[in-house]
Amino acid sequence: MSNNKLINKIKSGEVKMRPRWEFTLKKWSKIGAWLGMVGLVVVGITGITYFLEIYRFEELNEFGDLGWQIFYEDFPYLWGVTAIVCLILGCLVLINIGQNYKKSWQKNLVSMLGIIIILTIAALFLTH
Repeated sequence: MSNNKLINKIKSGEVKMRPRWEFTLKKWSKIGAWLGMVGLVVVGITGITYFLEIYRFEELNEFGDLGWQIFYEDFPYLWGVTAIVCLILGCLVLINIGQNYKKSWQKNLVSMLGIIIILTIAALFLTH
């Protein structure tokens, strides 16, 4: 009985059907956005790690306060802020990707912390 009501609503124009490609495009755009944000996090972590490799703390201590002033002025704060913002946005996008349900934030937090640890280890490994 409910199927007949639904078909009548579709025929009368009360309910409009959406094509499948809209759902597929929405799903892949969320996945693409998440991968783009993870890419920005990778670039941010790698950039900061490379910066810390160039400015060794032992060398900065030899110059005293002037060495640390140079370090604070040259540090890529924008890369760090961008990495953190993209990580948070990536978490929000990752929560909404799924089979018509939201994932729990606890599982999402654990997976994102795992990704951060893996990316940090990879960045440290690549700069040495």
